[in-house]
Amino acid sequence: MHIADLLPRTLASFLLVTGAGCLLVFAVPGIVAIGSLFFIIPGLVLLAMPVAFGYGAAFALVRYCVQARVSDLRAAGAVAAALVALAGFGLPGLARIEALHRLDAARVADVTPAGPIALKGDLALQDQFSHGDCETRCRAILGRPAVTSVTVYDDGFGDFAEVRQGRVTGKGTTYRISARPECHSFLAQPEVAESCLSVGEATGDFDMIVRHGEWRDEAAQTSDRWSIRGELSVRLAEIRTKDAVLARASYPTVSALAIPLAAFQTCGGVYDAHMCWSRSRVGSIASVRDPDLPSRQLSGWLNMR
Repeated sequence: MHIADLLPRTLASFLLVTGAGCLLVFAVPGIVAIGSLFFIIPGLVLLAMPVAFGYGAAFALVRYCVQARVSDLRAAGAVAAALVALAGFGLPGLARIEALHRLDAARVADVTPAGPIALKGDLALQDQFSHGDCETRCRAILGRPAVTSVTVYDDGFGDFAEVRQGRVTGKGTTYRISARPECHSFLAQPEVAESCLSVGEATGDFDMIVRHGEWRDEAAQTSDRWSIRGELSVRLAEIRTKDAVLARASYPTVSALAIPLAAFQTCGGVYDAHMCWSRSRVGSIASVRDPDLPSRQLSGWLNMR
C-alpha cells in the first residue's frame, strides 16, 4: 500500500482515538487525577488527549485545504505540518514578546543599602497574609527604642501601583507598646508581650514603610482563562521613607503562554478541573523557586537574621 493512501487512514484512526479520549476528559473532569494514581502514565496520556486531538484536527483541516491547490499528497502533508507547527510555535511566541514588554515596564530600580537600616518613628508594615496581627517581625520592630508604632496592613495580593507611588492602602491596625513599667523590657519578657500591645486604628501618616510580599498589576488582571495576556506579579521587599527608597529588591514575573501552544485540564480542583492555556513563568524565576527570598532580604536589611 502506498504511503499517500495510508496517511488518511492513519490520520482518521489517530483522530478517532484522541477524539474519544478528549471526549472522556471533558465528560469526566476528575479522570485525569484518577489516572495519575495508576503509575502516573495513564494520567499523562489522558492529559495530552485534547492537545493531540487539537493538533491532529488542525493538521487534517489544513491538509484538506492545501490539497485543493497541491496535487502531490506528500507535499500537501508537509505544507500542512509546517503551517500547523508555525501556528503552534509562532502564536505563543508573539504573545511572549508582549509579555516580556510588560515585564520590562514592571521593573523598578533595586536599591542595596550599605548596611543595616535604622528604623524610627511611626512605621507602616505590609507583611503579606499576616491577617493584620502583630507577629514576629512586627514585635521585633516595636522593640526598637526609636520606633513609636507599627501599623500592620494585610491586603493579600496588593496592587503594584501602590509600590510605584510609595503608598499603602487597605485596612490597617496600629500597635504600640504600653507605657506600663513591666512592658519596658518588651523583648526580654515574651510572656508579657501580648498584654503589652496597645491596639488602635490606623492613622495613615507614617515616617517609614517596611514591606514584603507579592503585588500584582491590577489594571491588567483578567479572570478569563483563555486570555492571551497572563498574570503579572512582583515579589518585593522594600524599606522607604516618604521621600526616598532606602532598600529594595524586586522580582517581577509574568505568566506567558507556553511554547508550543497547548491547553490542558489543569485549572481548578480535582472535581472541578477545566481546560486552560498551558503557561510558564518568565522573568525573575529565583523568587518563584524560593518564595521566601524577599523576606530573608528584608530581615538582612533590618539586622534581624
